[in-house]
Amino acid sequence: MSTRAATAFFKTALYASLLVTRDQALISRYKPKWAADVLKTLGFELTVNGSPPLDGACILVGNHVSYLDIPVVMASEAAAVFIAKDDLLKWPLIGVGAKGIGTIFVSRKSGADRSAAREAVAERLSQPGGDKVVVFPSGTTTLDESKPWKRGIFEIAKASKIPVQLFHIQYHPTRESAYIDDDNLLVQMSGLSKVKNKTATLTWLDRYDEIDDPAVFAESLRHKVRARLIPESACSP
Repeated sequence: MSTRAATAFFKTALYASLLVTRDQALISRYKPKWAADVLKTLGFELTVNGSPPLDGACILVGNHVSYLDIPVVMASEAAAVFIAKDDLLKWPLIGVGAKGIGTIFVSRKSGADRSAAREAVAERLSQPGGDKVVVFPSGTTTLDESKPWKRGIFEIAKASKIPVQLFHIQYHPTRESAYIDDDNLLVQMSGLSKVKNKTATLTWLDRYDEIDDPAVFAESLRHKVRARLIPESACSP
């Protein structure tokens, strides 16, 4: 493991220990600090375009390229809460940290599990405090967002009358920053840490307060994000 990758893990462990607290004010303060610190440690320069989500509960959706998407969004939006498979709880350090920042853990092994997951998300959105629930509707990491977006989160948004905020993430270099297919986490991080002049760009796009047909809406947003994907050749200096 490279020095940068090892340092990123060490800092994650340190922040995870701090996030065990139940003090929400401290958690909200530590989350963006951890995110920015990890990105800086891995050598990324982060640029944020557009206005962040307004106050109040909101569902944030966008393209999913890498595990880096989590600190990229969190560095910009302290109220961001993520959804993850319950298997993540078993991961050393990461599981503790994810629990500390209020991650919504779900199981998707059966129809009953999926229903329970939707109820958990809807309940979190209805609670006071205005959580921003982050969802990657593709359900997997990808470079081109060619896979149709799942409509479940948009059905929740419509039923609960919760606004949807669209975002787009772009990395340079793209493939080295991505975590897709059969990539190995430690190998990928070690290789990535050796690459110079890395950038991550988060762009806040449109906000939608009303949804008609969730399935049509999901595909409309996917195409808007996909249209913004820049070929790696166009990103080269």
